[in-house]
Amino acid sequence: MVNKKMLIIVVLGLFVIGGIGMIALSNSSNGKEDASSDDKLEEESYDEMMARMHPNQQTNDDMSSHHSSSGSSFSNDNSNNDMEEVTFSDAISVSAPDFTLIAQDGSTFTLSDHKDKTVVLFFNEGAMCYPACWNQIASLGSDDRFNNDNVIVASIVVDAKEKWDKIIQSQPKYLSGLILFDTNTAVSDAYDVLNLPSSMHKGSFPGHTYVIIKQGVISYVLDDPNMALNNDLLATNL
Repeated sequence: MVNKKMLIIVVLGLFVIGGIGMIALSNSSNGKEDASSDDKLEEESYDEMMARMHPNQQTNDDMSSHHSSSGSSFSNDNSNNDMEEVTFSDAISVSAPDFTLIAQDGSTFTLSDHKDKTVVLFFNEGAMCYPACWNQIASLGSDDRFNNDNVIVASIVVDAKEKWDKIIQSQPKYLSGLILFDTNTAVSDAYDVLNLPSSMHKGSFPGHTYVIIKQGVISYVLDDPNMALNNDLLATNL
């Protein structure tokens, strides 16, 4: 009887010791994983951070395929490369650089053809900027204040046209707005919108920037790092 009691006590003791050991091992392992995670976060690049924080958006690593799918890229698309340039901070009262871009319906849009209208340009990150830029594109396209006999609005993206063909096929509401494709960023560069505070990929993509042009002259500019819907603010400056 005594031997059985001793055996039970020994077994219970081993069980308790084993449980304590497993807890200690687990805590040690978690500590190592946390430290390893901290090290990885410190070592990750900007693009890796953006991919982790915005898994549905593209990074600069996607840019070659992002542009080449339209048949044009930085290296072989020379359209608009001889444009006049402006400095964004000093753009008011300066003649707006003229340009010609392809629209989503396949037609061409030349800025100087619309000198009789007030033209609102919305430079943005395009397809990778969901939902902020998408929402602003759709909102401007459906707002009668920006689409009438006196005012025209154009959203300028650096995407391939094929990318927006797919978007519009699944979400026809974007047909209501005019989208222009600046695939080699020449127009964005000429308007000096690639390195403003709103751009998350400076030098490569615009952010969330507006330019209002009246009779061929820039009358208003706005860069919005908050990436808000700015229809009402823009309308007061038409």
